[in-house]
Order: sequence, then C-alpha cells, then structure tokens
Amino acid sequence: MYRMILWNAPHSILPVGTGTALGFYKLNTDATWKRGQAAGGAVVQGDEGSWVSGFSIKFKAISPEEAELVAIKHGLRFVEELQIEVEFDAKQIYNLLIEKAKSILNIII
Repeated sequence: MYRMILWNAPHSILPVGTGTALGFYKLNTDATWKRGQAAGGAVVQGDEGSWVSGFSIKFKAISPEEAELVAIKHGLRFVEELQIEVEFDAKQIYNLLIEKAKSILNIII
C-alpha cells in the first residue's frame, strides 16, 4: 500500500505505516479492469477510522493502470474540499505520481 498526504501547505508522499493525521480524512481507492471494462471506487474514513462516505463507478479503461488512475481521479473529485490522505495499492501508479509530483507540484518526499 502507498499513501499520499495532501493539504494546502507543502505536500508530502509517504509509505503507509502510521495512522491518519488528526483532522484529516483518508481516501482509499481501488479499481479492477478486464478487456476494456473497469470499475472503481473509494471509501472515505475519518481520522479515527470511522466510515464517512464512499462510492463505486463503472467506466471504460485501456489498461489496469488507467483504471487505477481513473478511480483516484474520481476519488479526489469526490473529496476535493477535505484535507485528505489518499491510499491505494498500485505501485506503478505511485511511482508515476511521485515522478509527476516532483516536477509539477514541487512535492517534498
């Protein structure tokens, strides 16, 4: 699992291992893909682990990686007003986001 902590101050990306920061919400996303058909969803938890909200959605994608990214995108739009941690299990997507974050968002790692 991988974790990205997002807020309005400097951003950081950390491996999973510690609890959700006080006052933050955790967005846990996942997706599945088979021959162009995909589904994804998310669960939003409070800082004590309580369930806040969630969703699932069907969509088309050309690869499992695209399916994971689409699920993350929909999750981020779902919670865009909250201070959140994003958790997902796709290492390739984590590496892609780290690379893009370094060049685009000036993220501290």
